[in-house]
Amino acid sequence: MFKTMVSTNGDSLWSNIGPNGEVIQYENKTIESNSSVYSDRMWQWNPEKFNSLSLKYFGDTGQHFYENRPIKLVESFLCEYLSKEIKLVRITRHTNVSNGYPVWLFNYHEQKPV
Repeated sequence: MFKTMVSTNGDSLWSNIGPNGEVIQYENKTIESNSSVYSDRMWQWNPEKFNSLSLKYFGDTGQHFYENRPIKLVESFLCEYLSKEIKLVRITRHTNVSNGYPVWLFNYHEQKPV
């Protein structure tokens, strides 16, 4: 069951179960997403870049986005990885059905050129 939980400072991760069973770790309800990317796809597309930026922003190369990774750093990590300015809207944790490991979906808002 979905239950709204508000972060006190807007910069911390928190967990909540969404309507489809996903674990909502962060949500910014002030903007809508217009794009998204899964963490495992990012790693598959370019593991060297993913690991290098993970080390730069988080101090390790793990493909995990729990409470120890501040929102501002996750957002900066995504901006640099994707090579575009984005605003993070939501982080949800899902289960990769092929291997049972967690995978994160990042929904973000990208300003489209006019």
